Formats: sequence, structure tokens, C-alpha cells
Amino acid sequence: MRLILLGALAAACWTSSALAHGLTAQPPPETQAPSLSVWRLGRDGDAEHMQSGLACPALFRGYKRVDLHVYDGFGLDVSCNYTAPGVILTVYMTRRSGAADVDEAMVEARREFVTGRAEWHPQPFSDTRRTDGAVAWHVLVFGDDQGRDGIWIADLDGWTLEYRITNTVAVDSRAQADMAAMTELVARSAGARLDLCAKSPPPSRHGVPIKDDKDRGATAMMSAITMAAASNGVDGGKTNPPPMPVTWCVEQPVPGAPADLLFWRGVHDDGTDAGTDELTAMAKGPPLALMVANDPTTALIQNELGRPPRWTASMANTEQTSFYGYFTDRPSPEALAALFQAIIAGKAHPLSGYSAKGRSITIDVPSDK
Repeated sequence: MRLILLGALAAACWTSSALAHGLTAQPPPETQAPSLSVWRLGRDGDAEHMQSGLACPALFRGYKRVDLHVYDGFGLDVSCNYTAPGVILTVYMTRRSGAADVDEAMVEARREFVTGRAEWHPQPFSDTRRTDGAVAWHVLVFGDDQGRDGIWIADLDGWTLEYRITNTVAVDSRAQADMAAMTELVARSAGARLDLCAKSPPPSRHGVPIKDDKDRGATAMMSAITMAAASNGVDGGKTNPPPMPVTWCVEQPVPGAPADLLFWRGVHDDGTDAGTDELTAMAKGPPLALMVANDPTTALIQNELGRPPRWTASMANTEQTSFYGYFTDRPSPEALAALFQAIIAGKAHPLSGYSAKGRSITIDVPSDK
């Protein structure tokens, strides 16, 4: 919780000045442009936190969003900052690690708050537990020389949801109603996504890279031909049903060079494994992604031979899908990361690929001999 509370204290520094002026002072300018590896931005300015599904609209019940903040390198500790007449609200989402729980988060939040606001003479006003739908809150409210300060903390399937709200006494009732409305929004967005992701555990992953040139060459050719045919609708859609929707669930960060990576797994709408994983590179722009999936054609051949299915690592853009590697089974995050880092560093090149738009297939399997 250290990073999230540092963010809360930073907000408190502005809050002190704003409260002295009846919470009408202008909020600070955005301290960072939104990272497109963390936030999906809509045309209307609304934002979605991709790692949790949290919705952060540009406008909410008279509140204006003034910042989208990231406190770590992987988008696992973020906040949406809002202001309205008489109110400052910050919504935090933090993925917990290890044995940490929300009770520990509240203890630390209270300590940081009391220390940071000592000159305002904060006094406990209420300490309650309440449930809004499926969200169970621990709520601490303080009164001080300037107004009311609330700390709301709840668990969302291993993530800590926290509200920090500062408001004048005159708008206290309205602010409480706003918190209930915000919780409904959070439950529909992050709550639904994280609940879906929690329905199935991470699968086992034991695949290792296939390095034999002859084996890779045959697999590369089959992958490119099969995927190109499917993308061009060669069978007229008679045998290939439309793909099932896939939701991406964060599993773990994979720090490294030249880029920090984030590992995801795909699940279907019922929470079952979608048979696909993904690594994304953390950057300011749109995330570069390497996806691994069970290759359907080689799976049939491997099944006939009594062997586990091959897994194919690929990257795609609007023009081209390129295949960079093959694995004996579903690869671990570390095995996939080693390939991705080599691609980013320019040390690994496509083995094959296809262009659905240009209806072309390329095969290039280098030989060390």
C-alpha cells in the first residue's frame, strides 16, 4: 500500500489549500499523460483501467475527472481523481500481493492520514462497516478543522478498492450518496471483470521452446497457411464457428530489459480458460503484445502422434500477423517473456506470417547450419 498512500498524501497537499478556499480552488494539472498500456480512452474522454476493468468516466454526477494516475510500472496501482463543488474524491485500485489484506491497508491508511493532517486536528467521527451490493466496506470518517475526511476500503477479488473523499460539512449528505453511486459503477465495471477472472485458477504451463529448425519450419508453414485460410473465410464459414469472446485477466508482472512486461490469460464469458495467454510491453503508447495460443492444425497432428499440442506465439497489427516461436506445450510467463524480450531487442525475427488484406503468406525459418 506504500505507493497508493503516497498518492493520497500528495492529493492531501492540494486538499489543504483547496479547503482553505471552500474547495473551489482549481485542481493541479495532470501530472502525467495517460499511459495507453494502462488506460483505454474513449472519444468522449471516458477511461477504462485495462488491468482491472475499472470505469473512470470523464464526468460523474457533477464531478469532473482531473487526473488518471499510475503509481507503479505495470498499471497495478492506479487512481482516478475527481473534483466537484465542495468535494474532492480519489478512487484507487491496487492489486495486493503476498499475504497483505484490506485490514492492513486500512491500518496503514489511517496512520498516514493522521500523520499527514496533524495540523488540522483530525478527530475520529465514525468507524463503520457497510455493504453496498457485493462490496463490503470498512469506512473511517474524520472531522477536522476544515470539514470531513473519509477513507473507504474494500476487497475486490484480491484488489484493494479505496476511496479518499474530502468534503465540506455542508455537502456531506450529498457526498455520501455520491459514494454509493460510485460503488454501483465500480461493481459494474471492475467488480464484474475481477469476479469473472476469479472463476478459474491459472492453468499449468510447462512448455519449452521448439528449437529444431526442421520441426519449426513445418510448424511455421502449417500455422501461416491455416490462419490465412481461416482469416479469408476459405470455407465460407461452414466449418469455422465465430470465435468466442475473450476477456483478458492480469496474472503477473514480468520485470526485465529492454521492457517491463505484463502477463495476462484469456477467459471466456463463463470464466473458463480460453486457451490463450498474452504478454504486453509497458509503454506510454499503445501496448505491443505477444500472444500465445494452441495451434489448431498442429494440435490435430500432435494428437494423432499421441503428443501434447503445440503452442504458437504471434504478434498482429492491422496489416500482418507474424509467428515468432513455437512451444511444446503452454509456455510459462518466463519462457514467453524470453522470446518477447528478444523480439523487442531485435534479436528474434518472424518465422512465418500472413497478410489477410494482401492474401499473402511468408515463410522464413533460418538455419544455423
